[in-house]
Amino acid sequence: SDAFRLGILRGRSAGMNQASSENSVVSGRNLCNKLWNISRLIESIIDEDGDATGDYTNDNQGEDWICREINDCIKQIEVDMKEYRFAEAIETLYSTIWDKYADWFLESQKIYRNVPLLKITLEHLLIALHPFAPFVTEAIWQNLSWTDGFIMTAKWPSELKFDPITAEQFENIRTIVQEVRTTSQALSGTNKSKKYPLLYDNDSLVEDNLLLIKALTRVPDINPLNGAPRGLRLALANHEIYLDVPEQTVKDYKDALTEKILSVGRELDSLNLRMSNPNYVEKAPEHLVKETRDQIEEKEALIARLKVQQELI
Repeated sequence: SDAFRLGILRGRSAGMNQASSENSVVSGRNLCNKLWNISRLIESIIDEDGDATGDYTNDNQGEDWICREINDCIKQIEVDMKEYRFAEAIETLYSTIWDKYADWFLESQKIYRNVPLLKITLEHLLIALHPFAPFVTEAIWQNLSWTDGFIMTAKWPSELKFDPITAEQFENIRTIVQEVRTTSQALSGTNKSKKYPLLYDNDSLVEDNLLLIKALTRVPDINPLNGAPRGLRLALANHEIYLDVPEQTVKDYKDALTEKILSVGRELDSLNLRMSNPNYVEKAPEHLVKETRDQIEEKEALIARLKVQQELI
C-alpha cells in the first residue's frame, strides 16, 4: 500500500490532470525496498562493530555533507507540505534517500562506519518519509535495534550540525568521482572495460582522500604525477587529474567525443525546432513544454562539457 500511495502522489504536481502511472508505483516499491536494504546494512555494521552510544560526530569526509543535505531536504519538505505540494516533497525525499544517502554517504561509510551518525541520519529520513509511507517506515522502525516506541509519535527531526566548508569539500570529491566514472564508462567501448589508474598533480584534496576516492571510483590505483603529464586529462576545473591510458586509447576517445558532440547536436536541433513551433508551445501540455526546455538545457550542458573534455585532450 505504501508503494501505491507513493506512486499515486509522485509526479502529480498541483493543478495538473495526469493519468496514474504503473512505473511510479514500481518506483515507490523500489524506494521501500531500498529503505529495507539501507536499514539492514546499518544493522550489519552495528553487529560487526558494536553499538555506540552518545552524540554523533562528523569527523570523516561525507558526514558534514550528508547532514547538510538532510537538513535541506527536511526544510524543503516542510515548505512543500504547508503548501500541499506532496509530489514535490516525495521527489525531494526520493532524491535524498536514493541518490545522496544510499549512493554516496553509505558507500563512504563502508570505510568510516560512524555508527552514531548512521543511526540518527536513518531516523531522520524514516520520520520524514513516514507521512507518505507509514507502514514500511513503522515496520523498519520496529525492527531497528536501537529505537523504541512508535515512529508516528517520534519528534520531527531537528537540524543536524555540520561544517559547511567540509561539506563543500565532499561536494568537490563527488564531482571528481562522477567525472572519473563518466569517462571510464565512455572508455569502456574502446578498452574492453579495462580499469586504468588515476594520476594527480599537486592536489591536496585528492592526496588527503586517496582511500575514499579509490573506493568510490573503483580505480586500481591512484598515484602522483611524476614528470610530464600523460594519459587522458579529465574535464575538472581547478584539478589536474588524468586517467593513465595509452596514447591510442586517447586518440580513439577523442574521435568518439567528436561523434558524440555531433549526435547530441542533432538531438538539440530537433528539440529547438519543436520549441520554435508556436502551436506546440501554446497548445501542448505545460509539463511537456517544460520537459522539452529541460532537455534543451541538458543537451546544451552536455555539449559544453564534451567540448571542454575535447579541448583538454
